[in-house]
Amino acid sequence: MIRVATVKDVELLVEINTLSNDPVDPIIGITDDWVREMFENLMKDKSSEIYLFEDKGVAVLRKEFSGFNNCEMHWLTVDEKFHRKGIATMLLNLIDKRAKELKFRGIYLYTHPLHKAGIALYKKQGFEKINEFPNYYTNGDTSFLFGKMLS
Repeated sequence: MIRVATVKDVELLVEINTLSNDPVDPIIGITDDWVREMFENLMKDKSSEIYLFEDKGVAVLRKEFSGFNNCEMHWLTVDEKFHRKGIATMLLNLIDKRAKELKFRGIYLYTHPLHKAGIALYKKQGFEKINEFPNYYTNGDTSFLFGKMLS
């Protein structure tokens, strides 16, 4: 069901992001070309692991984050047709498991305040809001930083 994405999957990753119909993307200027370039760069980056849930969802673990021995859940998106089916939870659980295997102390993520369902999921998964960063996005919007310590 969940596997590591490869370079051959880049167009599928872009398609999943497009089909997520994320309302934040047009607000902050995320385009298919931007997403394609991001995934192509992440594929080359040895500090990133990209996980694909069939053709329905994608999550990215970045093995670098500020502080001692922390990582970042860098990207999580699911095709809108499959929202509320547990796919984001499965991907997030995999990121959590993988971070523990790699012996990270904590997982952090940034999210836009409009991502209400994502924020609810993060809180349910034990993440806590740590800070707000005004003017984080290119259009001046704020980003929330969430994190959780791993046991």
